[in-house]
Amino acid sequence: MNQNCVLTFALFAVLLCSMKMSGQVDALPSAERGKFSVIATKKGQPVTDLRKEELQLVIGKQSHSISALTFGPSQPMRVGLLIDASGSQKTTWNSIISLASGFLRHAINPGGEAFIAIFGDRTYMDARPTTNFSLLEEGLGRLVTVTPHGGTALYDALLTACSLGEAGGPYRRVLVVVTDGQDNASRYTLAETMAVIEKTRTQLFFMGTFPDHPSGSVHRGFVVLRSMADATGGEVIPTSNVHQLEPAFDTIAALLHAEYTLEFQPDGVSAGKDANRIKITCSRRGVKIAAPETY
Repeated sequence: MNQNCVLTFALFAVLLCSMKMSGQVDALPSAERGKFSVIATKKGQPVTDLRKEELQLVIGKQSHSISALTFGPSQPMRVGLLIDASGSQKTTWNSIISLASGFLRHAINPGGEAFIAIFGDRTYMDARPTTNFSLLEEGLGRLVTVTPHGGTALYDALLTACSLGEAGGPYRRVLVVVTDGQDNASRYTLAETMAVIEKTRTQLFFMGTFPDHPSGSVHRGFVVLRSMADATGGEVIPTSNVHQLEPAFDTIAALLHAEYTLEFQPDGVSAGKDANRIKITCSRRGVKIAAPETY
């Protein structure tokens, strides 16, 4: 190879290196769209006609452009029905069991499945994840003979149910929990429980059973349930007597199907401890948006 060829090759190599360093050869990958599920309600009832233009999305301190808002379930659901069987639930137990079958039939979407568990100071799996309603009804039939008693290990029960709900399949994971929100027997703390729930991306919907508190009064268990539901994009439906149980089940079933998939184009990255914290506001008056606390 003569000197001219060597010089030409060397100059080409330097030019190629310079182009790569300046980004003229290898284009930077375009930012991937982010997405997560949200639920819109007004006075506790689902809102099904939102437009993306009505929402504003901030993650951390950075605003992001919403590229699409699609109504309807984005994937099959795995719904866990978790029922408090501690002594505080004696007055509502039989009514809850009689209504649970109808709730599960309405709650599960095509391709979805359900399981049932009860808890007091320990958690008992009554029906493992299945699409077979006969098995679910058999499980509920067994619960008729249960007498609620003992303490309440709510946080431990949530951890157990989350680990079961996480196994296998591209499901949207949901726990519907019937309880008064009290916990006096768990080994795990609320903070430890929430860390696992957020990691498994499980949504929490609570039917709060507060027989000694008329609607509108504050029950200390409600505050705990509200904090957990808000952190996962779920909801709390409080009840104070057996006549409110069926409407509460119906509302939760409707909310499960009132899912929007929100897609956004990342417009920058925030820094700091709250960099992944989600804030969504809606311009339509009275509409509340439930979304995960972090992305």
